[in-house]
Amino acid sequence: PRRLARILLHGLQGPVEVRGMTYNNLMPGLAAQFNDAEFAAVLTYVRNSWGNTAPPVPASAIAAERAANRATPWTWAELNR
Repeated sequence: PRRLARILLHGLQGPVEVRGMTYNNLMPGLAAQFNDAEFAAVLTYVRNSWGNTAPPVPASAIAAERAANRATPWTWAELNR
């Protein structure tokens, strides 16, 4: 959930490889559009749809990432350290 929270809050930029395809775009962060509970609900839904069975994401996990106060989008390399 931490990686997903970071992407939703702060965005993602640069190349990302998914199933052999490389995508290179900018996804802006959405931190100003939703509160922590709303983000947690969205991530919980995604993590429990399409055959996924991950546990719910607590709003506190979103709040912790928001508190980091990052100003720029993440890169895939940063998220996978």
